Amino acid sequence: MTYQRKQNLLVKIYNHYVRSLENISHLKADLDKIEIKLIESGIRRNRYAHADFTIISKKKYVKVKTKSGKDGVRHIFVKFDQEHMESDLKFVRDTFEELENFNDKFIDSMTDTDWEKYDEMLRNISPDIQS
Repeated sequence: MTYQRKQNLLVKIYNHYVRSLENISHLKADLDKIEIKLIESGIRRNRYAHADFTIISKKKYVKVKTKSGKDGVRHIFVKFDQEHMESDLKFVRDTFEELENFNDKFIDSMTDTDWEKYDEMLRNISPDIQS
């Protein structure tokens, strides 16, 4: 499973509960912010994961993507320097920490959930669901 598919699945699972349960609906704004940061983390991650480090220019440019289109083939290069790499690493770590904090708030809120009310809501949506 790709990073993007894992990220989408995680957000969908959280969204299911955040949108369905009143006592955790206050987490929706936090989840939206985290989703944006997860997408950006994936973009930054892919720059490194899919970069072709076998050829590095003297100015530290590395090919990170090849695109083909009607106009031909284009190579996309990114300049990797220590400051940029440290910034990317910090962003990814900070996003992970925010996700952990969100998950803690999510779990805390779930312990206060009225599960009978949730089951009733599911039965109203789909009568064939059994508790």
